[in-house]
Amino acid sequence: MLALACVLGLLCGSFLNVVIYRLPLMLMSPEGTTRFNLAWPPSHCPNCQHRLVAIDLIPIGSFLAQRGLCRYCQSPISRRYPLVECATMLCWGGSYWFIATPVTAFITALLLSLLFALAMIDIQHLLLPDVLTLSLLWLGLLWTVLGPDQRLSTQEAVLAAALAYLLLWLVAQGYWLWRGEMGLGLGDAKLFAAIAAWIGLENLPLVLLSASSLAIVYGVLWRQRQQTPYIPFAPALACAGAVIYLWQLFSYSHQ
Repeated sequence: MLALACVLGLLCGSFLNVVIYRLPLMLMSPEGTTRFNLAWPPSHCPNCQHRLVAIDLIPIGSFLAQRGLCRYCQSPISRRYPLVECATMLCWGGSYWFIATPVTAFITALLLSLLFALAMIDIQHLLLPDVLTLSLLWLGLLWTVLGPDQRLSTQEAVLAAALAYLLLWLVAQGYWLWRGEMGLGLGDAKLFAAIAAWIGLENLPLVLLSASSLAIVYGVLWRQRQQTPYIPFAPALACAGAVIYLWQLFSYSHQ
């Protein structure tokens, strides 16, 4: 079963690569342009445009077999693809290995995969698609209703999500009134609300403090490399939220 969980993680990672690359382009493309979605056009080399076949799309395996080069034009393949697949394989395999209940392990793997995808998109585009953040929010709320994990009540999850969004919304509005510009995107507020639906009220301050501290640490390096005043906050929020959620889950299971 561990092998099956790892294989599912690799397949999920392969799909996330498509989402991370295509979803921002879909959102930023002008209306009326050529049809472009997660399924069309089929996977192809971005350099030579050659359509990729099944043997070119084996997670991790194709990258290693082709030594990181396109089989048709020999142009380098981004290392992001195998790294995303490895990360999701670890998320799924680790969830199955450490979490006793298979259903909880599956939901945890989905949570970690969505957080990872949001962090990657924010790093590349400073964008957090609503389709992902709101999916994460609703999945968390439904889990409190339907799941066997009873750490949180639905009422607490809803209240935590509303309070988390309101808190970052107030920060964003306050910065706007002070400086006349956006200092925090509302996508970050939605992501914080989604994370809050999974962790509840008690640990909201810890997540925000941890995320802010982490963002300050990597923000200095980010500005030096990117030469931009904007720093992606989602990676810090996702990391802090995932750690707190897993800590809660393990603490609850050992009570």
